[in-house]
Amino acid sequence: MPNPSLMIRPLDNNDELIQLLCQVTGEPRSTVIQRLLDEETCIGTNVRRDLISAGVKPHVWSEDLVDFYRTTKSFLYETSVWNRMSLKLQMRNWMRKFLEKRAQGRSLKVLSFGDGLGFDSAYLAAAGHHVTYYEISEECVNFAKQVFALNGQQVDIVRSIENLGAAEFDVVVSLDVLEHVQDPHKCVAMFASWLKPGGWLLSHAPFFFTSSDRVTHIKSSKKYSGCTKLYQQHGLHPVDGRFFWDPIALEKSDTPPTHTSLNIMNAGGRLLKLARYYNPIHCAVAQFLSSTNPKWRNDLKKY
Repeated sequence: MPNPSLMIRPLDNNDELIQLLCQVTGEPRSTVIQRLLDEETCIGTNVRRDLISAGVKPHVWSEDLVDFYRTTKSFLYETSVWNRMSLKLQMRNWMRKFLEKRAQGRSLKVLSFGDGLGFDSAYLAAAGHHVTYYEISEECVNFAKQVFALNGQQVDIVRSIENLGAAEFDVVVSLDVLEHVQDPHKCVAMFASWLKPGGWLLSHAPFFFTSSDRVTHIKSSKKYSGCTKLYQQHGLHPVDGRFFWDPIALEKSDTPPTHTSLNIMNAGGRLLKLARYYNPIHCAVAQFLSSTNPKWRNDLKKY
């Protein structure tokens, strides 16, 4: 199957990225450049600043937070920068390899849930899969449409989860979603219902990461850090994953698979569980792993 570039357009070109952000947000070019530069200097800056300005309490689910998600432009900047970070590129590459191994030459039907700006959807489509994209933010959807067109990829866009059928997908991808929602159990249950028997959920949910730079991660969900029961209660059993579950792969089955060694993932899970009670070290490590590439920051300084 194809091995597309991890740097989906316009991630690999600041001029193109700035132009698209100006088009979608309606903000002046100078504002877009500064907001991107702020994000490249410290990811999460725009969301934190705008949340404080809106008077929304951080780390707590509320109707004000829902309104913030619906109206803010700040996630467009955070998500743009996050999607070209080394850690995210490693996650994207790991997903492709996992699916390539499991698909055995087939084109899988994939739901990319909460994919924001659509980069993962475009990448998986370029890798040969049939992808459906779902996102609640209107501005993110508008941005994603442009991403799909720029990359010449056909991706189905669904605007309501009511249009997603039971046992419809081979794969559900949910990266950096569950730590934001009010009820992770309800969300995982939906993922399981949309998967075919034997299908896979690919999830990344840093529940522990409730630092001052991750203000929309819900603190009450820290109890799910390193928790496989969150998934197993809905018939989703771990079959593979990176050390810190970035991401973790789970298979929909009646019984836990016995053919897979999970020693590395289990060791990481034990460390993630510690973050339920004390997370400053985990947050510091996560912040370090989320370091930006100085190439893009230095390039933005030239504008």
